[in-house]
Amino acid sequence: MAIRRTLSLAGLALAGALLAALPAPAYILILKDGTRIEAAAKPVVSGRNYLFHDKLGAQKMIAVSEVDPGKTDAANQENYRDAYILGQPEPMKKESTATAKAPSLSEYIRQNRKAEIAAPAAPAPAAPADVAAPRETERVAATAAGNVLDPVVQDSFFRAYEVASVRGVRMTPGSGGTLRVQAVTDGEAIVFGALVGTARGLKEARTAGKAVEKVELTMTTSAGESAGRFVITATDADDLLNGTIPPARYFVANVQF
Repeated sequence: MAIRRTLSLAGLALAGALLAALPAPAYILILKDGTRIEAAAKPVVSGRNYLFHDKLGAQKMIAVSEVDPGKTDAANQENYRDAYILGQPEPMKKESTATAKAPSLSEYIRQNRKAEIAAPAAPAPAAPADVAAPRETERVAATAAGNVLDPVVQDSFFRAYEVASVRGVRMTPGSGGTLRVQAVTDGEAIVFGALVGTARGLKEARTAGKAVEKVELTMTTSAGESAGRFVITATDADDLLNGTIPPARYFVANVQF
């Protein structure tokens, strides 16, 4: 019995000595959920991740957002390498968006659409040559009582609408420097593109010395439903082009049904 007891005590002492002789981890990572990860060396930041090797030499990776920097620094201070940092772990935080998600434009139109705006007149049947290029903006410049649309104004707006992929454009000159534009806009991106395209056409026409004071823009869907009506002035055009007001905010603040 004495021999067995002596061997047991000797075995415990040897095990304790071996454990004490093991090298302490070179770096400790403390996650936000309280998990403790031991690394062979201080991790290296690679994009949104930490890259490191564990004590066995295997390469590991963990997201930077999962690591608690304060507790990790505290855990790696001298004389605290083997201590556990106590405390309530912080909850994981989702990345916040710059702005709150705006309601869907199609939903807004569906809820606020009115029958006040008549749908634009149907365009004339396209000739076979026109059908060959369906992506090209439809160039229709109407005349009213001999009032012909200025070619410079026409080209300025058509170029801007082509860039924005707006189709079915019909332009009619009005009185007092007013230009009336009808366009087919299916989808939010095309609606916002039509607003910016109108602003760009108005800006270019005025830069060329043409007396265009405002644009009455009427948009409809392919199904003939109203997508909104706007009166865009030169000041509105500047605000849309220089980013003072985003197209989505301008839509909500100025749309007429």
